[in-house]
Amino acid sequence: MNKHFFHGSLIRLRFVCFARKSVGWILRSEIQPTLLSFLGRGLGEPFFPKRVPPILPLLAALLLLFPAGAWGLGLGFRGPVAKVLDGDSLVVLKQGRPIEVRLYGVDCPERDQPYEREARSFTARLALRQEVTVRGRTVDEYGRVVAEVRLPDGRWLNQELVRAGLAWWYQRYAPDNAELRRLEAAARAARLGLWRNPHPVPPWVFRQAERGRRRR
Repeated sequence: MNKHFFHGSLIRLRFVCFARKSVGWILRSEIQPTLLSFLGRGLGEPFFPKRVPPILPLLAALLLLFPAGAWGLGLGFRGPVAKVLDGDSLVVLKQGRPIEVRLYGVDCPERDQPYEREARSFTARLALRQEVTVRGRTVDEYGRVVAEVRLPDGRWLNQELVRAGLAWWYQRYAPDNAELRRLEAAARAARLGLWRNPHPVPPWVFRQAERGRRRR
């Protein structure tokens, strides 16, 4: 895989994420007050804003650079899985371009945690070199598309990891996902995978401890 092409794709995704946040700020701070001023006038009165927000040209340029398809990352795409990075991260090709995908709503064991290898092997067995459907939700701070990934047989990879006891339901980011909640409860009750350990350490706790250890 061409490393420069891969990093270029990540840079473009990070810029899209930044641009989306910028447009939200623009709408709140610049467009909204002007619109409210317009609505506050009578219907028959002419409306000429006192000033044109200086950020509007930039907004127009962004909209030209990133048409609806770019803003609509949540619409998803189809492509083959080129690489499995770990249990909950993989690289999917979108029209030949590598896109790093982070599975939505789940968190697999980190490296050096029990069942990390099993989770990665499980994901590779189900998804590697398979044509999958990526249903994107957002782009995270690392430029990854956070998504649900549908396998060729119709199953969702996110759910299958939790069902097998190889991932936690990531309640912080998917608090209302009743299916992931149910699957985790069933895996716990059956003591599948990582739940064989009576007190498994969640990966977010493990990461926090690792960051604290590095600061010392």
